[in-house]
Amino acid sequence: MFEHAEFVTWANEHVVMLVGHPKGSHKSVDVVKPAKGEPNKTCSVYPGIACEEHERVFADATGKGGDSKDTDSKGDKPKTKPKPKKDDDAKPPPKLEVKGFPTTYIINPDGAFEVMRGDREPESCRSVLEEAQKKVDEHPLTLTAWQDVRKLLVTAEKAFKASTWKAAYAAYQKIDTACAGTPPKSLAESLKPRLDAIDAKIAARMADIDKGPGDDAVKTKLRKALRADYPGAMSTPLAALVALDVALGETPAPAAAPAAGDTEPGPAPTPTPTPTK
Repeated sequence: MFEHAEFVTWANEHVVMLVGHPKGSHKSVDVVKPAKGEPNKTCSVYPGIACEEHERVFADATGKGGDSKDTDSKGDKPKTKPKPKKDDDAKPPPKLEVKGFPTTYIINPDGAFEVMRGDREPESCRSVLEEAQKKVDEHPLTLTAWQDVRKLLVTAEKAFKASTWKAAYAAYQKIDTACAGTPPKSLAESLKPRLDAIDAKIAARMADIDKGPGDDAVKTKLRKALRADYPGAMSTPLAALVALDVALGETPAPAAAPAAGDTEPGPAPTPTPTPTK
């Protein structure tokens, strides 16, 4: 499966794959003419990674050592177990039960996990993983998109902390575009307080214009200048910008919601014909 080019390309963009295997069953082999920065040795079973990597994954995932005897890197049983680092926010990693190889698990970002079925063929493996992703979020980002979003988040956060609202809004617009208008739920939740703050700043400026001196022509000019500072729109427009567009006559005012207890008028009743004698 890991030699199936189409699946590998998809997996590199959509999932993080870890291979765990205890030590003792195979050895590393020399890499012929390694490229600059590449290791001189690689695993003979899982080319591209070192044996130390899959041994560490196995130990972390199962709570056991690199092999079935819980030995250290020298093959000796450790005298004392290392003390875990103190971190009040850190959650203990899930402990997976491995009774044989291959055993595949799907692990969610919150640490929940389940045994994966259909993991021996590329098509079924991809299908199962896509369904699992939907349970976590309907709008997952690819690795490439997330790398772009991370850069934009740095720009947006820097502008937001500096109170340069126009630059922050522009960066959030680009994030919205990078997510095709449907950011993952966790990202949308983290951005909401910042977008709400920008929305409040625009609303406050609109209130100043409304209360300030000048005739309608002057105020219209000020409103247009404000709109030019925040051009375009996001997939979920800011309420203040919607109100600003209405004030400028760019869009009609939204219809008022019916009062409690009111219902939309239905079609007129069909008159009952008067019977003839």
